[in-house]
Amino acid sequence: NPLAVFAMDAVGAGLGSMTAFFLPIAFGFDTFFPVAAGVFVFTSFCTYLFFRRRGPAPQEDERQSGQAPDASGPQDQQEPSP
Repeated sequence: NPLAVFAMDAVGAGLGSMTAFFLPIAFGFDTFFPVAAGVFVFTSFCTYLFFRRRGPAPQEDERQSGQAPDASGPQDQQEPSP
């Protein structure tokens, strides 16, 4: 569901910006830098887990996208009306 993905992205961006703004104010930069490093490592690990089994795309994906295999466009073009 694309709307749910967009909503999760917006919530994550909001939480990240509030953390980056309020954490240094409340606890100082001595706390901010380790938290930022931890979030970076966690995000990198999750990205690795998400993309680790991704291989090359099968050839049928080109035909499913609506594009002709030779990328010449639609095959059944009609004559333009005068």
